[in-house]
Amino acid sequence: MPTSKSSKTGLAETVTPGDIASLAQSSELAFTATFQNKEDVPVMARRYWRAMVMENFDGKTWAIDDKRKLAERQLENLGKTPKSLQLSSTDEISAIAYEMIVEPTHQTWLFGLTLSTPDNSKNTTFVRQRHDHTLQAESAITSKKQFHLHYLPNLTVPNSTGEFEKQLNLSVARNSNPETQKWANELKVHYQDPMRIAEAIMGYFASQSFRYTLSPNPMPSNPVDTFLFDEQAGFCAHYAGAMAFALRAADIPARLVAGYHGGESLEDNVLQIRQYDAHAWVEVLIDNKWVRYDPTSMAAPSRITRGLEQALLDFGETREQGFLRDFTQSGLITELQTWLRHLDYSWSKWVLGFDANSQRDIFEELLGDLNTTKITVAFLSAFLLVGFILLLYFFPFKHTSNQPQYHRYYLKTLKLLEQKTGIKRNNQSPLAYTQQIAPHLNNETRTIINELNTYYMKVVYQGAIDETVANENMKVQYKTLKHSLN
Repeated sequence: MPTSKSSKTGLAETVTPGDIASLAQSSELAFTATFQNKEDVPVMARRYWRAMVMENFDGKTWAIDDKRKLAERQLENLGKTPKSLQLSSTDEISAIAYEMIVEPTHQTWLFGLTLSTPDNSKNTTFVRQRHDHTLQAESAITSKKQFHLHYLPNLTVPNSTGEFEKQLNLSVARNSNPETQKWANELKVHYQDPMRIAEAIMGYFASQSFRYTLSPNPMPSNPVDTFLFDEQAGFCAHYAGAMAFALRAADIPARLVAGYHGGESLEDNVLQIRQYDAHAWVEVLIDNKWVRYDPTSMAAPSRITRGLEQALLDFGETREQGFLRDFTQSGLITELQTWLRHLDYSWSKWVLGFDANSQRDIFEELLGDLNTTKITVAFLSAFLLVGFILLLYFFPFKHTSNQPQYHRYYLKTLKLLEQKTGIKRNNQSPLAYTQQIAPHLNNETRTIINELNTYYMKVVYQGAIDETVANENMKVQYKTLKHSLN
């Protein structure tokens, strides 16, 4: 069912270095990917789950560029097909089908292996392939959703919009991070070739004493300069943002990509990706194709080969601290978590996968080969059954009391006194109640009530009077009282 929790739901449309680092504190599930065969699961180093492309940088924050949003709408209105969709339809490209169960994000962005295309013939929610080759659902994901995708492992990210895309990713705030701009110009003069410049920047991260940490010192002014030449300590967004800025300063189109990297094996063909797997890397436009570079891998290789936990341990840090970490890593708790994860996955897959084909399979098991007559009879029977149940629930059937008739007349007498005097009996005994209302009655009525009380006591507690006789006498006394009150 839809959720409206206000806790972290993952990546946002803007990225500052601390944003992704804060997600490392969350172990909430982001999504689950299921492949048809275990051989289809990519190795750890290739598990780049692309989500959003950040092409606007103001010197501190990366964001999705407004010009990109406008261009995407215009291209969609013109009916233009992204190049990745065009290329995926050719016979030379081998595609690997996989399913995604995405947790609620309250956003429209999806995550897909680089590079993936949607299989909308199976998706219940339409997924649009954008021209920056990201995936976007038709509506916000407010509850668990299942999506079907195709992974194209041999397809690089093409430039879909030509010169527009190139110019969009060359923009640099000229007054920001002057040391980095100076360094980039020196690299440009020395190496000239874009690929060699990118490799030189990657080599700089490898040769210097950079440190991978969740809690770097604040860098409020010229953060790229401070990170590259002073602090040299940060999380993935620091590394990716600094490299993309330096490449742009060297007149090489570059952009930051936000997504996830890694994933823990739940089964041989199932990966679960959590919020602490959030990651950022760089795409560089070389020979009109976007080439992925991950500068974090230069400072912390184990982040790409073994995951966040191991990368932090290599630098003497842990994601969780103190008692909580020791508790969650105990054998019993680990086994319990694994069992609960399997249970949640099985339940989600069964519920979300109960589509029209599954419904048809169930009908065929119950009814055999389907035809119009069988389907009509089945639905009419179900309709009549539901109607009968509703009839039983809502129809005001009159229930016959199993109390003796004399007792029912006695209760009717008390009810009649309440109506005539306007005094409620509440929880009083019959004797106490009749004593309370006595001042509001005439002598004749009081006498009738006293006789009726005495007679009722004899019937109930002495048992000296036959029930048939008692029923008749109580009926007569009730009518006499009613006549007196009227």
